[in-house]
Amino acid sequence: MRARARGGAGVRRRPWVPGCPGRGRSLLRKPGWSRRIAGRTSGPDKQESHSVFTVPGLAAPVEVRIDRWGVPHLYASSRRDLFLAQGFNAARDRLFQIDLWRRRGLGLLSEVFGERYLEHDRAARLFLYGGAMEEEWRSYGPDVEPAARAFTAGVNAFVELCGRRRQLLPAEFGLLGYEPAFWEPSDVAASAATDSTTTWARRSRGR
Repeated sequence: MRARARGGAGVRRRPWVPGCPGRGRSLLRKPGWSRRIAGRTSGPDKQESHSVFTVPGLAAPVEVRIDRWGVPHLYASSRRDLFLAQGFNAARDRLFQIDLWRRRGLGLLSEVFGERYLEHDRAARLFLYGGAMEEEWRSYGPDVEPAARAFTAGVNAFVELCGRRRQLLPAEFGLLGYEPAFWEPSDVAASAATDSTTTWARRSRGR
């Protein structure tokens, strides 16, 4: 993913090819903003896919461009809008996957998958941070908590949108009979820490 706050430096992982066939564009806008993106062709018989979403919490519009490899490139006017849009776009692309990641990290898989995941949940909860989150956030540096809050606001905006537009909800939720959860900022830190610790433990056992 390439993410850029306008006026700042970008992070590039794959080459960006302007006008390449198969790319699409989305515009994330704050409520009340009226601009639209019109579709245009990107090659012979190739129509760009354009969409507009209203996302609460944005201070200004954010553009998401999808390149020929399916990699999103985000362009925003501020860091907060950038991370909020990243959360919204991550949920739009991978809501079921990140919901599983959150449940695995927090030890909540058995809530939806039954008793066979109780041991996993018990082990995951042993690694959860039990102290004050204020101290935990400070240990990461000043930029991490605002980024996590914006990211989870974006995820939650898409979860809320799925409640109103059921066609956006990934099919896995319907097949398994449960709804995606809303996120707390602490879920990002807790799940990432638990995931890293359990990965280290598995690798250590394999040595």
